[in-house]
Amino acid sequence: MVLRLTTFVSAALMATSLHAAHAAIAYSTPPASTGLAAYTSTITINLDGSTTTTGGGPAFGGEDSFIHVINNAATTVGGLTLSGTGIFNFDNDGTLGGTTDPADYSGSLTSFTFSASDLDNGRVTFVGGLASGADSFFELEEDITAANSGFKVGGTTGSGTTVPEPAAMAILATGLFAMGLARSRARG
Repeated sequence: MVLRLTTFVSAALMATSLHAAHAAIAYSTPPASTGLAAYTSTITINLDGSTTTTGGGPAFGGEDSFIHVINNAATTVGGLTLSGTGIFNFDNDGTLGGTTDPADYSGSLTSFTFSASDLDNGRVTFVGGLASGADSFFELEEDITAANSGFKVGGTTGSGTTVPEPAAMAILATGLFAMGLARSRARG
């Protein structure tokens, strides 16, 4: 019986580590097609849904920003509200494969919503949502350092789908196993 319990606990821990590995960052470096070795900025969506922006500085000859987004929240995020001087004033020099603006800045993983009369404010939407533990990327016009454009993330929007953390799943599985074991012992 001890061997079976040890086997189960080992399997539960292995499943937990496999889940954590699956949630690892898939886009830790920019796609090769961009010609960049690193992102210029990272927006991290924190566990409480707040955001932190790190890095900054221009890419592509001094004017665009290539942004990595990491979702550490427990929910799927549908998009981010963004503002900054001229960040949606796309000028056909994005590197993400589209042939016209804004597709050459958003690529296939994101899309933008903004008004032609207000190129300082808009929203980036993650196609299919950005799941907990997942990451994505996009480009914006201009250097997004706060000193240059007053860049800020106004908030997240999303589906609100809660994703249980791996440790909670392992505890649940262990509890269910213990209940099953107790029931089988009671039967004799």
